[in-house]
Amino acid sequence: MIRCSWLTRQMLLVSLSGLALLLGDEEVSAQVVQAGATIGAPGDSVFFNVSLATASKEIAGVEHEISFSPMAPIATNANGAPDCTGNPNVGGLGGLSVSSRFLPSGCSTNCTGIRAIVMPAGENLFSIPDGSTLYSCRVTIPPSTPNGTYPLSVTNPAASDPSGVRLGVAGTAGHVRVTTGCF
Repeated sequence: MIRCSWLTRQMLLVSLSGLALLLGDEEVSAQVVQAGATIGAPGDSVFFNVSLATASKEIAGVEHEISFSPMAPIATNANGAPDCTGNPNVGGLGGLSVSSRFLPSGCSTNCTGIRAIVMPAGENLFSIPDGSTLYSCRVTIPPSTPNGTYPLSVTNPAASDPSGVRLGVAGTAGHVRVTTGCF
């Protein structure tokens, strides 16, 4: 068990072997919410996945934020919410449910992120298996987007076990690569 000093408990972001670890009040977290990577051309709609590494902990729910660039925004579904869908293939009955909204709160245009809460769908509570894809989001790349790599930063992550006990969890960024070349 690694105990953190007063300074490190102030939520410092540290990079260790390419893995971003968020230091909290308790111990260094090996549980990680990971935004994936995707590639597309200007004008395309592409998808990225968000996954969970549990480090053998029982995790039944996760919440976090993902910020994005206006050059590669998460698309809006027919209800005006982020176009993100829970993975129906995790844990059996109903899979995972994702509830998400755009940030900042109340935005309908010029949004810069989403807040997502992921938990088992239906009435059966279960632990999410290590390495599971939690959900997928659609990104609509505007036709005027220049070639480049646009980050999908995971911030403010939190998790809980099936009893509701809060667990430390870190977030690692993904990206949307936009190119007009071959991919």
